[in-house]
Amino acid sequence: MLEGGPVSTRRSSRGGGWKVEDGKRKWNMDLEGLLKDKKIRLLNNYYCLSGKERNIKIRKDREVWSRKKLAIANRAVQILKHIKWIKLIGITGSLAVKNSDEKDDIDLFFITSKNRLWLTRGLVVVLLCLRGLYRRPNKIANMICPNLFISNDNLVIKDQNLFIAHEICQMRPIFERENTYHKFMTANFWVKKYLPNA
Repeated sequence: MLEGGPVSTRRSSRGGGWKVEDGKRKWNMDLEGLLKDKKIRLLNNYYCLSGKERNIKIRKDREVWSRKKLAIANRAVQILKHIKWIKLIGITGSLAVKNSDEKDDIDLFFITSKNRLWLTRGLVVVLLCLRGLYRRPNKIANMICPNLFISNDNLVIKDQNLFIAHEICQMRPIFERENTYHKFMTANFWVKKYLPNA
């Protein structure tokens, strides 16, 4: 029924260690029980709570809008990647998980070279303005919002909480140089404290 179901752990009867076993069978049995009890429904390969079937249409609509916004973000990256101090551009927010509303903007996260953050930020804003892609208070939908810049000599995010951990883990890199994404995730290993399975 589901590919890649959850993994459960149980105490092994031999050796006193932990054994990881596939929880797919139990996962499927639990889903079948919920379906039988009519607590959830399966429609067009989506599960939803009974009475919440409209959420499937919302999700499908958001996936379509997200594809369009990803195409806009990729076009912007083709311009911005020529700024040699940009080491990473990532998509954040709802677009990173393909859950954008039609009126949402496109949030981008940047990692720059050391001592080039403000210069890079200025160039990004100018280039986006020249292309008509920069988010303004009265023009939000499908516009680029360069909302976070950090430099590669200071990769650790200081605000360490569940919300920030979630944002870091769902960030989707769309451009990088010098293995910067791996360096960023390694520097922010603290997210495992909040999201151990991420």
